[in-house]
Order: sequence, then C-alpha cells, then structure tokens
Amino acid sequence: MNVILLNGPPGSGKDTVAKILTGSSFGLLHEKFAAPLIMAKGLERGFTSLSGYDEEKLSDPGLRLEMIDLSENRVKPVFGRGTFGLLCAGAVLSAAWHSAGDVVVSDTGFAAEADAFLKYLEIMAPDVKVHLWNIRRPGSTFDDDSRCYVLPRDLGHHRLDGTANINNTGSLEDLRKLVLDVYQQACGDRKCRMTLS
Repeated sequence: MNVILLNGPPGSGKDTVAKILTGSSFGLLHEKFAAPLIMAKGLERGFTSLSGYDEEKLSDPGLRLEMIDLSENRVKPVFGRGTFGLLCAGAVLSAAWHSAGDVVVSDTGFAAEADAFLKYLEIMAPDVKVHLWNIRRPGSTFDDDSRCYVLPRDLGHHRLDGTANINNTGSLEDLRKLVLDVYQQACGDRKCRMTLS
C-alpha cells in the first residue's frame, strides 16, 4: 500500500491533485489530517461530508479561522502538536483494512503532524510506502498561514519512500497528466498490499 502526502500552500492545487488521484483508474482513497476538525464543525454547522465542508468553506471564509482556532488554541494545547497526524494514520489504516487501496492525504502542512503520522505507520504498518509530494503554483504562498512546506529534513529519522515536486503551472489537463505520470512512476510498478494481522 502507498500513501501520498500532499503539501502546498492554499490555492496550490492539493485538493485538485487528490481529486485526480481518487478519480483516476488508480482509484486512491482520500483522507485529510483535518478530518476530525471538519467532523466537529460539521456537527455544529450541519454539513456531513468533506464535500459539504468544501462547499461551506467557499461560501464562508470565517470557517477557516474557526478551524484554525479549534486546532491551534483548543486541541493541540491539550493533546499535542502531532494529534491530527496520529488520528489520520489511524484513519488511513482503517481505510486500507477495508479496501487495500492506496491513499492520498491532501492537507499535510505541519511537520509535527507528518512526523507523528510516519511514526505511527512505522510501528503499526511498516510495509506501507509513504511519499511526500510538495505542490507549487505561481502566486500560491504560505504568507499569513501557520503551515509551511514539509521537507524530508523536517521529519527526523523517519523514512520516506519517495518525494516529488509537482509544479502546477499549466492547464488542468497538464496537471492531470503530470500527477498520473508521477504516481505511476512512484507507486504503479511496485504496489504492495498491506497485511494486517
């Protein structure tokens, strides 16, 4: 099993890349580090899915600030900076248990979360292959954002099975071709199925 961690600033195309991978013939599953936050806000606001969150986020810019407040001022001070990495790793293993497919995580933005995610998988499912893709797009930056590019050097001793830079500079079709080519080169020829016992 392969896990692709997508990292990039707002507007760089992380969710678009995830949609390309989940909608392709490879049929990856989609997870988010922010899923527990999205579920909590969903209960409060009445949306019941990631797509419902995406629609609400577009119509209410204040939602993002509420999510940041919940994460940074209430959850992380109590449970630790790697909390969402641990929760996401558990969700990835649960999804893999049911489908044995590859997974894309579209919102890697904090080294502490990625570090906890990798540590969990190294212990619980050492056969999982983890790839970090940094997405870059002209005009998309981390200015005024608490997230940043996560680089292999930020992840301590944890093993990555591959890295890639996705330069989102062309059309949607150009991006689709690039993403599927990079995925095929990184994961397609050596897909492995995870055995959980």
